[in-house]
Parts: sequence; structure tokens; C-alpha cells
Amino acid sequence: MKSPVVVAHLLNDFSGSPAVLKTAIEALDKAGHPVYLHTSEGPGFLDEVPAKRRLVWYKWSPSKYGRLLNYGMSQLLLFCSLLRYWKEPVVIYANTLLPAGAALAGKLMGKRVIYHVHETHIDPPAFNKLLLKTVAATADEAIYVSDYLRDFHDFEHLPAHTVYNALGASFAQRASKFKRISPIPGRLNCLMMCSMKKVKGVFEYIELARMLPEHHFTLVLSQQQERVEEFIGNTALPANLDLLHVQRDVHPIYQRADVLLSLSHPIHFPETFGMTIIEGMAYGLPVIVPPVGAPIEIVREGQEGFIRDVRELDTVVEAVQTLARDPEVWQTFSDAARRRAMDFELTQFEEGLRMVFGTGQPECYFKANQGSVA
Repeated sequence: MKSPVVVAHLLNDFSGSPAVLKTAIEALDKAGHPVYLHTSEGPGFLDEVPAKRRLVWYKWSPSKYGRLLNYGMSQLLLFCSLLRYWKEPVVIYANTLLPAGAALAGKLMGKRVIYHVHETHIDPPAFNKLLLKTVAATADEAIYVSDYLRDFHDFEHLPAHTVYNALGASFAQRASKFKRISPIPGRLNCLMMCSMKKVKGVFEYIELARMLPEHHFTLVLSQQQERVEEFIGNTALPANLDLLHVQRDVHPIYQRADVLLSLSHPIHFPETFGMTIIEGMAYGLPVIVPPVGAPIEIVREGQEGFIRDVRELDTVVEAVQTLARDPEVWQTFSDAARRRAMDFELTQFEEGLRMVFGTGQPECYFKANQGSVA
């Protein structure tokens, strides 16, 4: 029997890291690893995964100090919960930098500890420094979701694995069956889906909608409606923008769109992967992405879309207008986007995880097929 894998994840919600973890758990289960998942109650992507689930208390707080207090309590509970595996030949799998309690328990028990790193930093800086020191002290290996992230952290003593995130099989199948219709010339349905952070370019996207009244804009923020409304506050929304809270089924949203935007700030919040980018591309959406981080490992300028800096909003406007006024360009980008999304298919992700968890060979390096990348 393959080694059991004990998975630890802080917050089970509908954001990117639990979505990737869901795919990872499915891949581990498929490879024959018994999986034990320790995470919060949800609701989230981890509600239905092929794993024996054990709940670990955690509650998000709007207060920074409340979050730190709740986090500390959750990690103490997680640490104690994992001690049950002392005599079992398990591998500890910490998803994101946050499950420090799991890594510390794994180190104490002499277990192999693998971190799946999705982010560059977590606020506040002192807290981030503590998390990174925990990784350095406890981890045996680290999986990174992009080359950018791998180079950013560069834990010299840790075997490093770049395993790009992949589209889930059901998502890819549904997207491939969708027959996309070219947009009405001169009018695009623009889409941005992101977490609820200013550095994600949320307010610049609202301003973009205001600058382009002839187009329609949809903004989806990954929080519940009351928190979205609180975040937006008194910001006046233009009539051509629909603001949505977190959605369980995003397929209809991608199907209604004509172009996908990612406007993360290139200095304050470089994207470490960008799951919505490959999801949108799988649906044949041309994309507009930031010039720093993992998106430039995914998107080629002038082929699947445009690489633009949100700090130069006029260039984003021009990119949207180019796609709107030239149907041939839009169609060429759409076809290329669908082809490029296939480079991030599930089989490569599964193979990467099988090698990491199955052999633990140092310096394994798994990448999406990039032979066509300039």
C-alpha cells in the first residue's frame, strides 16, 4: 500500500488554494494513497473529496488581531490532532504556508513533511517571517505552483518541485464542450474573478468599466455578499458593471464572458499562478494579465492575450478596444487560448504529485509543456 498522506489546510472556502488542493487529493487517491484531511468546516471546495476528513476549528475574523488569535488556536488544535499519527507511516502535506502546526507535529514525530507553496508572503511581515522559518526548520521538500514562486523563495537546502496547477477533469471536459460564439463587434463582456483585496486591482477594474461604458463588466469577488458590500463601501459602481459574490458554479459566468482580465498589482501582489487565467483560456477567452509573476509563464503577448500593467490603465483600455474592434484578432486569441490551456491538463499535475509523494527524488522538476513559449 502507498504511504498514507495527512493533508492540512487552514480555511476550507471557495478560493484558489483549496481548489488546487481538491485536485491534488483526487490525484493522490487515484495513485493509491490513503488521504486524511484536516481542515475547517467550510463551506468550500474541500467539502466533497476522497479523503477521511477531520475538522479543525478555525474562524476568519475581520480584525487582524482576531485572525492571529484564531490562527494560533487552530494551529495548536491541529498540532495536537496530528499526534495521533505518531506510530503510523504517514507523510505530512501542508497546503500553503499556513498549516505550521501540522509541519511542527510532523517534525516532532520524525515524519516526511512536504509543503505545497502557493504564495510569496502573508501579512503582517513578522508573521510571514515566522511562517518561512517554520518551513525552513520542518520541511523535507517543497512543491511550488510556478517557477516565479520557486525562485522567489529559494530554500536552498530543500529539494524543489515545480508542479503547475491543472484544470480539474470535470472542468476541462465541460469547458471543451462549450461552443463559443464571437462577440458582437464593438461590445465585449469583460470578466474578472479574484479574491477580495485591493492589490488584486478591484478598484482599477471598476474604473476601467467607467472608462469603457460601451462594454459590459462582471466582477466576482470570492467572499460572501455582506463582506463584498462592506469591502466596496461607498464606491459608486458604473451602470455597466455587475458585482457578484462568491459563486459555487462559475461555468455560466465564463460562458457569458468574451475576455478575462487579471489586474493584480505587479509590485505589491505578483500573481504566483492564476487559476482563473487557465480556466478562462479553457473556455476560449482571450486574457489580459499582469507583467510580473506566473502569468507571464502562462500567457504569451499577442498570442493568447495581452500583458499589461494595471498602473498604466490606458494600456489596458487599448487592449480591450483592440479585441473589441477586430473580430479576427479576438478569434485568433480565443483559439490560441484554448490550445494553451491544454498544456495545463490534469495528467501532468498527477504525474508530478505521483513522483513527489511516490519517490521523493531530490530536485524533481515538473513543468507544463512549454515548448511553444517564447
